[in-house]
Amino acid sequence: NIRDTDGYTGYTKSVVEENEILKSFITIYDVSNLTEEQLATITRHEFGHALGLGHSTAPEDLMAPTIDMTTPYISECNVAGIVDLYNGGEGSSTICEK
Repeated sequence: NIRDTDGYTGYTKSVVEENEILKSFITIYDVSNLTEEQLATITRHEFGHALGLGHSTAPEDLMAPTIDMTTPYISECNVAGIVDLYNGGEGSSTICEK
């Protein structure tokens, strides 16, 4: 139930070796003041980071820096990003367009 002084809801720290994520630690702040839906959405966002996804530039995307709680699920673009990451596309990036 710790709170972040900068107002963040959580963060993910990954241990990486030679571009491979060995393990990730997810911290979610102030859990007792979150609804089940908020906790689930923040967990999905942080798990995306644990898988290797960065922040999205689309504000409505689950992986946006500020999570829009009205769209709590991973987008097709994020799925494509995970496929690119784990399909041997070293150094690749996924570009999504609406």
